[in-house]
Amino acid sequence: MDICKPLTSNTNVNNPPPKQEELRSVAKVLKTAARMFEQQAQDAAEDDDLAGGIFDQDLEEQRLTAGELDAQHLDSEEVRISTQPQVYDEEEKRQLNEIKAKLGSVQRDKLKPLTSSDWKVDMARNASLGLLQGTTVVDASVARCAAFNMHKTERDTKKVVVSAFNGHRFMYKAVVDYKIAGIAPRVFAWMAVWEWENDDDLVVAYEPFVPGSSTILVLLQKLPPLEDGVPQTRVTYTQQTGANNKVPKTLADRFAAAQLRPLCEMREALDQSEKIDGDKRLEFEEMVRAHNQPYTEEELEVIEKGQDLHELFEGEKGKVVRLPSSLATAKVAYKKGERKAYGWATTTVRASPTQVVAWIWDALGRCRVKEDDLTRIVDERPNDHNFVGYIKKLSPRPLDNRDFVTRCIWKAQGTGFVLVTSPTSIVSRPLFKGVVRAEYLGAWKITMINDGETRLEYVCRPDAGGSVPAFIFNRYMARSVSDPTKIQEYFRNLRPLFTWDAKDGRAVGEALLIKTEEEDASVRAADVSWEAARMRVRFTQIRGLREAGERYEWLEGMLARAVKNRLMGGGGGSAAAKVADLTAADGPSLGAGLAMCLASNTKSDEGVAEWIEKHSALKEFQETHAWFRPMMDTVGKRLLSKSKFGANFRL
Repeated sequence: MDICKPLTSNTNVNNPPPKQEELRSVAKVLKTAARMFEQQAQDAAEDDDLAGGIFDQDLEEQRLTAGELDAQHLDSEEVRISTQPQVYDEEEKRQLNEIKAKLGSVQRDKLKPLTSSDWKVDMARNASLGLLQGTTVVDASVARCAAFNMHKTERDTKKVVVSAFNGHRFMYKAVVDYKIAGIAPRVFAWMAVWEWENDDDLVVAYEPFVPGSSTILVLLQKLPPLEDGVPQTRVTYTQQTGANNKVPKTLADRFAAAQLRPLCEMREALDQSEKIDGDKRLEFEEMVRAHNQPYTEEELEVIEKGQDLHELFEGEKGKVVRLPSSLATAKVAYKKGERKAYGWATTTVRASPTQVVAWIWDALGRCRVKEDDLTRIVDERPNDHNFVGYIKKLSPRPLDNRDFVTRCIWKAQGTGFVLVTSPTSIVSRPLFKGVVRAEYLGAWKITMINDGETRLEYVCRPDAGGSVPAFIFNRYMARSVSDPTKIQEYFRNLRPLFTWDAKDGRAVGEALLIKTEEEDASVRAADVSWEAARMRVRFTQIRGLREAGERYEWLEGMLARAVKNRLMGGGGGSAAAKVADLTAADGPSLGAGLAMCLASNTKSDEGVAEWIEKHSALKEFQETHAWFRPMMDTVGKRLLSKSKFGANFRL
């Protein structure tokens, strides 16, 4: 088929239905595939029965989370795809060649950019040709990316492998609910074939098997690994669907971005940023232990001037600034004779002082890179405690872009560290037209509280430069002093579930009630409710929540419904008496009852206690998870403080 000609949409409600012969043919093949799949499952079950008697350990100890099972499956599939030779018949060769000829040479300049829910995934479309394309780089080998793309069975989607015909050919079925009145969920099916193009590149070709399904080509290209050996793969996902000009552009764009969501899921699931940044922090800790380099008078002067800024906020000095999280405190103050404000913030981080300094020091770390970064580089590193960095930022129109030249110096002090970032100038970074030189002065006090906790105190003075009035940026001081909160959230997200205690519960409870940038993009791209989008973001970001969600499939749905905080439409909860009996369907019903309990009590903790007391399964869960009750108490307190029913309802 000529790619320059739009495909006829088989999903348009104005199109005539498929012929009965065609439907019977499709049904016959699907039934055959289902029988094959059922036989495979039966054979696997028999093998499990035979193996079951070999082990005599406690079943609870043997149980693996869904994430661990997925990782094991990816490991085995990665090896198989990498090593097992494949033989292709003529039909498989035809499918591969036709789809590669159709979609393998799509020119990106003919596509228009799409708003992506993941800024690290580039998305574009051509509505008239029915083309969608997404591109990203994944922290995994080509074979592992292929295994994820072809064999992933995501629990929050309905894409399943119906049957595997051989080692490289599969049938897929997916059910898509557009959540639009009058449009029933659609069933799609594909035949998928993968093939190595050469030693480095692999393609997966999806051919539509039922009317309305898209033609898809996934190209996986090997890139040079990172310095620490982490493999890199460029993934290009190209899809051609039928054009439907009757759909409004905003709605069409939303569905287009949602169809490219599997690419975002692959990048997120295989992302190695935590490991990459963690290894850098370990290197920094080793360097700190061995550090014996002297400090120059100039370096000591920079540190002293930075630390003197904390005197502005001693005692009760400064005006309190409201932050999204109650776990941090912030103030703003002015020096006599200066129009630009100084900001101060403090919080507690569940990490050692050395780990915190390492986070700040690693200016090129993945956790530091932002969407608006045009350039981020270290220009000079005279020693192990001093570097000069350069950052150029994209500014919103009509402002010119900004750049920063900053010197960063750290020094051990007592049980912690002091660290100062100070504006500077170097010959290699002159001023140039179209970019305004901005300044950012920052001073940190990093003090050990105990072995696992650190207190942060941070003072900053942002200066955007140019002709922007100082009072405008002073208004946004809460954003300027957000770095301590970012660090607190970063290390909170890294903590595994088995280490969680009451403090983790309160920190996560705060997070569940704070709006995220990612949830807005998810709502637009996937057409989901804000509470479901926020929970998906938090269960992806926070390691402990992710692990809890894999063990308890009802938890995410319960929290999503609880934070919605609506009195109407509440269910009676779950009849399940034990945690082990709860299913994903029980989650929303459990969460719906929290709002009424909060509304009918004078204190939030009493409302939470009543809600838990009504459900035996939640009582059991509370007894075995020390973080659960503090988390829900925090959620209840925040919900009650901003709810519309409040005391008026109780009166």
